[in-house]
Amino acid sequence: MEEEFSKYSKSSSKPKISYLLGAGASYNSVPIWKQQGSTIFQIASKILAMIKEGYSKSYDSIDEYNIEGSTYLVKFFEKMKFFGEKALEFGSIDIYARKLWLLENKSELNELKAAVSVYLDLWENFYYKDFKIGKSDGNYSRLDNRYLSLLSILLEKENISYPKLSDDINFFSWNYDLQLETAFSKFCCKPINNLIELNSIIPYSNLLKNDINENQSIFHLNGHRGIFKFDKDYVETVQHNNLKNWRSYLGQLKSNLEVSRRFNNDFSNSINYSWEMKKTQRDLLKAKFGDTDVLIIIGYSFPAFNRALDSELFGSLNLNNLEVVFQSPSANKSIIKTLNPNIKENNIKILNSVEDLSSFYIPSSFLYNYKEPIYI
Repeated sequence: MEEEFSKYSKSSSKPKISYLLGAGASYNSVPIWKQQGSTIFQIASKILAMIKEGYSKSYDSIDEYNIEGSTYLVKFFEKMKFFGEKALEFGSIDIYARKLWLLENKSELNELKAAVSVYLDLWENFYYKDFKIGKSDGNYSRLDNRYLSLLSILLEKENISYPKLSDDINFFSWNYDLQLETAFSKFCCKPINNLIELNSIIPYSNLLKNDINENQSIFHLNGHRGIFKFDKDYVETVQHNNLKNWRSYLGQLKSNLEVSRRFNNDFSNSINYSWEMKKTQRDLLKAKFGDTDVLIIIGYSFPAFNRALDSELFGSLNLNNLEVVFQSPSANKSIIKTLNPNIKENNIKILNSVEDLSSFYIPSSFLYNYKEPIYI
């Protein structure tokens, strides 16, 4: 029998698939960008009240982490509360960050990045359960399990300790959160002790080396939470063994803030907005993004302040046999055509119903035996 080849490659029947993730891809676990300002403000206010009014009185226990009345924590969370207010005033934390960048206010921009990183640390590990999803009655979950379902298909055997992402898959995320990476860690045999170790197994943080790792398949276009530069090294905002509860987290954060009187904690390499990106990084990203047969866009609204990089990425696409799947409540073909008018309308699939959004899309061409696409 003559061997059948895919339309994507003469040497492989698997297409090159790129996922472009927006805030909606983590909708069940992390507030979308319009809601982040209010939750930043609320969490900072709650922590400030406990620190100022007395942690031990609130919890009827000895303050073993020595956080009650800490001037370092009070100063930090007052600043976080301020950034929450600014996010509400400007419409999002990203827009206010853009203002600081335009004014070359590097010091305050670094403080904003530190606040965003700590906010998401606290949110993804502890505070997600204290809030409802938008105006619904539903609760946030620690992990959006759509990522687990997707990775169960996209991961392949590597060794007995952990799997690997298929070589034909890339993720480009506009999110600071580490939902995708956390989901990957669930498939590992051994516990992963910290974010640096996780990055060595499934590279997601090119910014640790100021360049893109050739083995990298996950790219955070605005950077990610959880890591900063301390002196000459990169470390976690708060080490993994201090994530047992929020009090332990705050105790370690307090210690780190005390030490930072001697060192400048630099968050500019972990959270690095697309408009700050070096040309060499943009060119490498375009090369990776351009090598795509099927582009799957999930939960992304294409805001104007990301448009410059979005336009470059879409302009890099090879249009031969390109398929685009847009999975979002606001999905429509006109947005895609605006970014690259040469993409054929017939090659754009729109998924915007409630049923379409309940799970992530994966093309049937990746699964060989399936005649229809499935949702994972």
